[in-house]
Amino acid sequence: MHVSQLMQLISGSIYSAIVCATAELEVAEALADGPCTLDELAARCSADREALGRLMRALAALGLVSEAEGRYATTDGLGWLRGSADGSLRALALLGGQPAMQGAWRHCAEAVRTGRTAFELANGRPLFDYLDDHEALRSTFQRSLSGPEAWNQAIADALDLAGRTLVVDVGAGDGRLLAALVRAWPGLRGIAFDRPSVVAAAGRDPSLEWVGGDFFAGVPAGGDVYLLRWVLHDWTDDQAVAILAHCRAAMRAGGVVLLVERLLAEPSDGSAALLDLTMLVLTGGRERTEAEYAALLARAGLRLSRALPTSAGLRILEATAA
Repeated sequence: MHVSQLMQLISGSIYSAIVCATAELEVAEALADGPCTLDELAARCSADREALGRLMRALAALGLVSEAEGRYATTDGLGWLRGSADGSLRALALLGGQPAMQGAWRHCAEAVRTGRTAFELANGRPLFDYLDDHEALRSTFQRSLSGPEAWNQAIADALDLAGRTLVVDVGAGDGRLLAALVRAWPGLRGIAFDRPSVVAAAGRDPSLEWVGGDFFAGVPAGGDVYLLRWVLHDWTDDQAVAILAHCRAAMRAGGVVLLVERLLAEPSDGSAALLDLTMLVLTGGRERTEAEYAALLARAGLRLSRALPTSAGLRILEATAA
């Protein structure tokens, strides 16, 4: 690695802060209708003209805006920070600037030394308990988990749910994936199951039944499909097995458990490795290989039957009763 590359890594927190400030000021929204002068931008963003000019110069250096004849224009990259964009990254950018999240990363070294979760070291409570009592942060966190609608459609297209009657989405979040499945398979009923604080704040899609609860205590019974997208990576092996065991106990005969997770490749996938460290810092969970997920399923009385590819590059692990 060249020293300049290391300098870029050292400066990473600066780049993150710039992007967070840009999202907070809604610069992408201000430029949505076309190029603007600095005066126009300052008015739209309720910002100091001279200070905003310095931010815009930095954004131009980073390739997030272009400038010509005194007018600024958005780039494709900045477009992803527009809140209304499908798959918007605005919430993720804002999340990175939250003091609770920044504090967690400041405890990364201690987490590596001790194996403890950095978020809890920094904030005194596990992440999801903390989110229950911090509505604004919880809302930003939930929005940051919503991927592009194309991902939901890719998952729906990869599944054959003919003959299935009830899908229970465990950790459903905003319910968009479950709604896509219900739309794709007429006659399919969907239960969106999540923590009470999440369910209370959800969009309440009328096509779904919303149920609040604790998946460590149990999940709604009677489903013939139990869907868990990006859930198990939040938890330790023993906790993941407990969640899976509740799904196994609740599902009807002939039912399936579907896991949508980012798999660690062998040899290691760089982006998945970074996400794995993020789990250590934020939740105490981890990313896993397909074989490691198969082992967790086996401990819960389930058997990995197949891994399904999707057009979005995601993989779905399907498990049946052992």
